[in-house]
Amino acid sequence: MIGFAALFLLIIMIPLLLGVVLWKRSKIIAFLCALPSILVILVPVGWYVFATNDYFVKTTDLEGETLSGIPLFEPFSYELVEQQLGTYRLGDRVDEDTLFLEFNEAWITTDGKHEISELHVYKVGEQTSRGVAVGDDLEKAKELYGSNYANDFEPCMARWIFYVDRERNMRLEFVYDGDDRIQQIKLAAMK
Repeated sequence: MIGFAALFLLIIMIPLLLGVVLWKRSKIIAFLCALPSILVILVPVGWYVFATNDYFVKTTDLEGETLSGIPLFEPFSYELVEQQLGTYRLGDRVDEDTLFLEFNEAWITTDGKHEISELHVYKVGEQTSRGVAVGDDLEKAKELYGSNYANDFEPCMARWIFYVDRERNMRLEFVYDGDDRIQQIKLAAMK
């Protein structure tokens, strides 16, 4: 721990403090002194923002996209949902307008207009309208949906790629494991 703190102090703080001290004498020298620290901070942060933000992803045409045969933005129907995913239980509500339904290996959220706004499936074999299923290799999703995706992750937890369709206000995610096997598929309205 002491080694990390010393390294942090050496790499980040000393050049920044030196830049501040030299600022009145020469702005160019001060900037050059602080530049390594600024780069150490900005490059990883900038990369993370770029890699995980859907504003930087080119749009992918997701017209007619469904998950387990269920499309987004359709009026919620108990019959359709039970037919496709089986029985469910009503989960906790986020607010009065949002309905959260939990299935054996899936869940659905509806919005204030009682339209389906989010679908998550993690049952092996459940698939998108283009035929990418839970359990498939991630490469299949990339082949069928193209290269306009971004990566995202939660440290020590899940990793996923996602596609966005800005015209239809949709986002399609493929959560995968360390062997690049799809563990979960999510189709959601973009916020």
